[in-house]
Amino acid sequence: MKNKYFLFLLLISFQAFSQISFLPYENKWTGSWPEVVKIGDVNNDGRNDVVLGLQAYGSSVNNHSILVYLQNANGTLDAPVRYPYATDYKIIGSIDIGDLNQDGKNDIIVGIKSPSSFYGIFYQNASGTLDPIVSTPITETIERVRIADMNRDGRNDIILSNWQNIQVLYQQNTAGTFQGISIPKPANAYYYPAPMMEIADMNNDSSNDLVIHIPNLKKVYTYFSSANTINPSPVIFDTGQTYDGMTLGDVNNDGKQDLLLCRGPNGTSKVRILHQVTGSAVYADQGEMPAYELPDALRVADLNNDGRNEIVAVHGGWSRVTVYSQNSSGNYVNGYQLFPVAYATSYNEDGLALGDINSDGRKDVVIADYNVGLDILYNTSAVLSVEETEKAYGVTIYPNPATDFIRIKGEVLVSRYELYDVSGRMIASGSLSGSEIDVRNLSAGKYILGLHTVKNNRRVMTSFIKK
Repeated sequence: MKNKYFLFLLLISFQAFSQISFLPYENKWTGSWPEVVKIGDVNNDGRNDVVLGLQAYGSSVNNHSILVYLQNANGTLDAPVRYPYATDYKIIGSIDIGDLNQDGKNDIIVGIKSPSSFYGIFYQNASGTLDPIVSTPITETIERVRIADMNRDGRNDIILSNWQNIQVLYQQNTAGTFQGISIPKPANAYYYPAPMMEIADMNNDSSNDLVIHIPNLKKVYTYFSSANTINPSPVIFDTGQTYDGMTLGDVNNDGKQDLLLCRGPNGTSKVRILHQVTGSAVYADQGEMPAYELPDALRVADLNNDGRNEIVAVHGGWSRVTVYSQNSSGNYVNGYQLFPVAYATSYNEDGLALGDINSDGRKDVVIADYNVGLDILYNTSAVLSVEETEKAYGVTIYPNPATDFIRIKGEVLVSRYELYDVSGRMIASGSLSGSEIDVRNLSAGKYILGLHTVKNNRRVMTSFIKK
């Protein structure tokens, strides 16, 4: 009886407000000035690695390079491997990870702001290491680089947010070749504070769109994609404020990507949430909520596998990371938790990343800290196991491991599903009219499955192994 009572209390606590916990932060000294960081599998072993982009500091051997921390089989990070992106002074400003030559292996793209702006690609080779950088000069100052399939052809494209325009470089049939279009930015868009760019489907048509916040204009511009082009006339949302950070993520459990913004100054710092809605308005403004001092960058992810996303912020000048957790009503009114990290006066928009970097099923926090190197918060939050998820929600998936189909049975009806890899990247989604999900095309490994129930549209998260 005692065990049943304990389980009941455990499930109630997850329904209400799940506290997040981390080990004390770890630091990996780099010598040079870290600016950007990204998590992804860059040696094709199925485990997430950490990629850190550095500027110059003194005469450090790591100047003008990226450092790749490969994850070992035991979940630790190996000593970093250095790959230079330049031989002289350059400022790295952005980074992303994805397959850019159709070989099934993740590559790394970096955006170099100045001097002599360019983007460069480190292609992963058959041995699981990176080839020397392939650089392409750009006349505009690059502010952000992103990788995404913008025309639904199954090939990743390159998106560049430059000072005065946006470039979409569509990958062609010949692997690693690109053909681009250019869209002018609004008049009087300044390069400082640096505009922010993220990519997601923002009108529920299964195509990726561009979301850009231009701080000096105090507006968010949403550009919709169509076939092999981008509509040059964006939907404009007037924020009325200059924001320092922006991200996209589902924060109301409806399967749509919402818009989040953060800003200072001290004493009046805020996080603003805009829900994605159907129709021409695109966003429904939920207003601002109080934030700890000077949030610089935001990310959204489910840190405790309860089916609800947390909001994570890093705060320049205050040596803190904050986490907002959803309550059972799907909002963030319970405030935030504070976690100490090393000091830095400010952080790059690409200086914060979330992902499982020790293969324990929990997403961790990594930070590019120019003062000391790579900061890591290993996630120790309590999570529901697959068995506990089944008990809590009455949903079972089988077989597990699976080879061709996942079948779903339970006491609740499921309307749609999402499949995620262990880095948290959504790789498939769709409506569920029957009880089967086709997984034949997935590579062997562990996957996260999100199931949306018909009643209350609750998202149930579980995991399975593809053989």
